[in-house]
Amino acid sequence: MFTSFQDGKRVDFGFLFDIDGVIVRGKQVLPQAREAFRMLVTDLGKFKIPVLFVTNAGNTLRQKKAEALSEWLGLEVMYICIK
Repeated sequence: MFTSFQDGKRVDFGFLFDIDGVIVRGKQVLPQAREAFRMLVTDLGKFKIPVLFVTNAGNTLRQKKAEALSEWLGLEVMYICIK
């Protein structure tokens, strides 16, 4: 499967990140996570490759989790429902 991304280039890979316990613990983003994400985005804060975030935590609405990730990581994370 290929996905068109950003500047029209086709990529056949992406990253899938677990949120709770990997990117954040409680409401604290891990410092290494913030540094890692800086390498995955352009100067404009757009991802260079496809990225998905997953969680099995049911204590927060998905849209709220996306908003929190945006704030914690300093980049735009959008919630998209995939069925």
